[in-house]
Amino acid sequence: MQDSTLGPQMPITLITGDLYTHNNRLVHLITGQWGEDITSTTKGSFIDKTYSYTIPDDYRGVPVVLKDLKVAAFIAEGKQEIVTGAKAYPGTPAAIIAGIDELNRNLTASIYPNPASDVLSVDFKLEKPKNVEIKLYDLSGSLIKAKSYGVLRSGKMNIKLSTSDLKDGLYFLSLNVGKQKTVQKIAISK
Repeated sequence: MQDSTLGPQMPITLITGDLYTHNNRLVHLITGQWGEDITSTTKGSFIDKTYSYTIPDDYRGVPVVLKDLKVAAFIAEGKQEIVTGAKAYPGTPAAIIAGIDELNRNLTASIYPNPASDVLSVDFKLEKPKNVEIKLYDLSGSLIKAKSYGVLRSGKMNIKLSTSDLKDGLYFLSLNVGKQKTVQKIAISK
């Protein structure tokens, strides 16, 4: 979905000629109108799916502004009732979007052990001094912890992140280095 889309709003535009700012404009359905069937579930089961989608420069002639995009996901019984839903913004862990230069400019990191119990190691290389920040999100996209390391010197980096205060489960770790970002799924198991 895209917010802040300037366009006609009938019948006001016909009468006044003024355009309206639309929000939550549906621009694409990644899995089609009815999504995909998930048939292998039992009570308490967890389904993990990853989708890749390249965001175009525009949708029907309307330029894409990354900060105005949102992703919505939902689970439905059949083709009528929405049982549950969630939304996220591109660049947040619940909506990892690949292929966008602003989000990932060849930043690679090694995060281990995975699963972790008390400490995670984050290894990466800096070509030149840059500001470094690590954020940890739960599966709903809520920020659990964030730590800024300031500007670090160039070279090989190894950051230790305490996870002893986290509950067992899946999380997303976002490593932000200057304008670069990489997001990886991690598991905590004690």
